[in-house]
Amino acid sequence: MKSITTAILLVLSLSAFSQVQFQFDQGIEVTQNGSSLPRAFEGGLNSAQFQSMDLNGDGQPDLVIFHRISRSISTYLNLNNQWVFSPEYQNQFPEDVFNWLILKDFDCDGKKDLFTSTALGIKVYRNGSLGETLSWELASEFLTWDAGSNIQVAATDIPGIADVNGDGAMDILTYRFGSAGSVDYYQNEGTCGNLTFTRVTRSWGDFFDCGCNDFSFGQPCPTSGGFSNLVSEPSEQEEILHAGGKTILPFDVDNDGDIDIITSDELCENLYFLRNDGNSSQALMTSFELYPTSEPVNFQFFPSAFLEDINFDGVLDLIMSTNIDNNAGNLVNFKSQIAAFLNATNNQVPSFGNSAAFLQNEMIDVGEDAFPTFYDYDQDGDLDLFIGNTGTQMNGAFTGTIWLYENTGNQFTPSFELIETDFGNISALGYSHIKPQFADLNSDGHIDLVFQAKVGALDSRVFLKPGDGNSNFGNITDLNFEASEASSPFVYDLNKDGLPDVLIGQQFGNLIAYFNEGNSTFSEETAFGGFSDDFTKQNLSVTIGQFDSNSNPQLLSIDSEGKLTLHTDQADEHFQKSEINQNLMLFNEELFQSNFGRANSLTAADLHGDGVSSIMIGTSKGGLYFLRNVSGDGSVENELRVSISPNPSSNLIRVLANTNGMLDVIDLNGRVIEESIPIQHSVVTELQFGSISSGVYLLRIKAEDGRKVTKKIIIQP
Repeated sequence: MKSITTAILLVLSLSAFSQVQFQFDQGIEVTQNGSSLPRAFEGGLNSAQFQSMDLNGDGQPDLVIFHRISRSISTYLNLNNQWVFSPEYQNQFPEDVFNWLILKDFDCDGKKDLFTSTALGIKVYRNGSLGETLSWELASEFLTWDAGSNIQVAATDIPGIADVNGDGAMDILTYRFGSAGSVDYYQNEGTCGNLTFTRVTRSWGDFFDCGCNDFSFGQPCPTSGGFSNLVSEPSEQEEILHAGGKTILPFDVDNDGDIDIITSDELCENLYFLRNDGNSSQALMTSFELYPTSEPVNFQFFPSAFLEDINFDGVLDLIMSTNIDNNAGNLVNFKSQIAAFLNATNNQVPSFGNSAAFLQNEMIDVGEDAFPTFYDYDQDGDLDLFIGNTGTQMNGAFTGTIWLYENTGNQFTPSFELIETDFGNISALGYSHIKPQFADLNSDGHIDLVFQAKVGALDSRVFLKPGDGNSNFGNITDLNFEASEASSPFVYDLNKDGLPDVLIGQQFGNLIAYFNEGNSTFSEETAFGGFSDDFTKQNLSVTIGQFDSNSNPQLLSIDSEGKLTLHTDQADEHFQKSEINQNLMLFNEELFQSNFGRANSLTAADLHGDGVSSIMIGTSKGGLYFLRNVSGDGSVENELRVSISPNPSSNLIRVLANTNGMLDVIDLNGRVIEESIPIQHSVVTELQFGSISSGVYLLRIKAEDGRKVTKKIIIQP
């Protein structure tokens, strides 16, 4: 028998805390197409709106990204001219940011304030932050003009907020509510800090948006076509018929003292630039052009533009994203829908160059939605990462796939490499919304692929593809479980009878348990554990793990409120969601609630061999967050941990331990087969058993400090 050693670094995360707590962790190396992904677990980007403000009080503009689809915020600090993912700030924003987010300093105190959407129009928060902690005070529940009428902004729109007339106070430009053709101009009646407005005109700039690549100047759109030809007050019915979302990005592109705009429409592919040929008091647009002129944007739907300095050269760059709130017609490729155009000149007369990727290309991003799970598919003893997605356009059809990231590290120090984007050729089924799980559901001794999929417009099902023991899977069987597009399955043996059961979190908060009774039969229990329908807690996803080394397995959930919730009752067939804990996120030695947005998928696994389960969160943005479990009381520090794989094996056994010491191989009669094989902390020791008779053997590991542990291995013929 011979042994081969390969050095692998082992990093153990220890904590003096005893309460369950998680931290964002970017320490796992991920490679994709031969390149490292330094932002692998930053959650993805979909329908992103880019803004800037000083988050930590150092006087430098930091990056704030509002994701319209997920209704969540990502925050990045500007540190040494690098964008550093800093999620501790994203929870410090108001929870009621919807549809759009604009950061502008309306009270001239040097701190940007927050404007966002409300059913009543525009809501405003004043920035009262001090130091590194954000603080917001409601400045206006909704903005009004003149006699108290609301400044109405369609939920699909992004208005323009800027000093239009040059008096130092923030004014508002927004496409006319109920009539998409012209722009309302609400002029601020005061100075800095004022939020009272008067409506100066309903056709600012004297132009009308009549359709894609179609503007009318000086007169309304023709009656025979266009989005709108309204020149009078819209009727109640007409106010409902807002013809697609609109965006307005105001800026003085030619440094002549008046506001020009970049605008877009939900139904169109291009950005449009309209130069102001008038002045600050009387805007006049007479023509339009596609923008940027050097490389006009061509998105499938609803391009939106933002101006921020993203390369730290002091001038504003142009960042592009789609602004849709759902994938209309399943035509948008969310895997690559962020583009940046760097400014090669200055802010007075900008010149935007060719497009380049920004942030998203450095993340795991499978497109629309990510549904992660773990399974050791190559049987090397560590967990590999699988990610299902809603789908992408493939060969003219919108099809979901499963991405496989193989764990090229080990049980203590994981690292992942993208191996394929269509594991098991699941795309051949033509289904979407693929949500995978792996378990021996049919009790044949082989791991099966269990997955939920959308097979029709209102038809989602849970299927079984039986495994053959070599990570190949057979024909699908419909398990006849209740499922919908928004439900999420999780496989776990609740009653410890050796038969994996299936939990399915439902669209409206109900949790259904399907208890495996063998022979492909299941008994159903609705409202399992007390999870019943609750329309405030939709899109329920659950996972079960050993979140505290001193407790039994527990259930962790997330729903449309975006808050991780740990249920302290033991996760078994008698589970009840009685006591909960939502203060689970550790930032600067303090615990906070989370806010991950409205649609996420959970899975838990002990990726670092430290005896507790960490969490992988799949987001509606197509990306992942990895939350390292930093719980525990330090007891794992002195625990002798040994990993053996594969086991059983016909020849090769890999041994990995968190200690230096010696290893003996002993048969069941106590005879020493091989002794004093040196092992090293975090070094894989490979043992070859080719010349040893099949049977059961013992591996006895003795650490240098005298600790001992014995493991059983099976050598097959």
